[in-house]
Amino acid sequence: ELYAIDRLVCAVSPEHPLASAKTVAFEDVLTYDLVSMDHSSSNFHFLANQARLTGRPMKTRVHVHNFSSTIYMVQAGVGAAVVPASVVTESERNGRVVSLAISDTWAVRHLYLVRTVASEKNELVREFAQILLNDPQIVAARIQ
Repeated sequence: ELYAIDRLVCAVSPEHPLASAKTVAFEDVLTYDLVSMDHSSSNFHFLANQARLTGRPMKTRVHVHNFSSTIYMVQAGVGAAVVPASVVTESERNGRVVSLAISDTWAVRHLYLVRTVASEKNELVREFAQILLNDPQIVAARIQ
């Protein structure tokens, strides 16, 4: 069952050379310094693999532990970052960060809630699944 649609975007400071673009290819993002999640995060591993597929290295300037820190570093001009669109919303609204759509097809990810047939018999599992599937932020992300 479709849980969410996760759109990755490139977040940059308003002064960044990419800030005037509306969309950007990941390969072009790789020419700049990056703010990346911790080495052990799934976000970093995913992006490092995408960079490997382009044949270009990631020029990570700093690794951080969460998306709030990532956006803080982007605002400070440390580098660009590839993050879920939902992470950038407030900072973009306040003009502290510019969000660029990434043109690569992998930047839109469909996330699914997977349950076993046996778990469907468990009332607690069914209720928890409904809470997850009906979360207003998740529902909004499916519509965008």
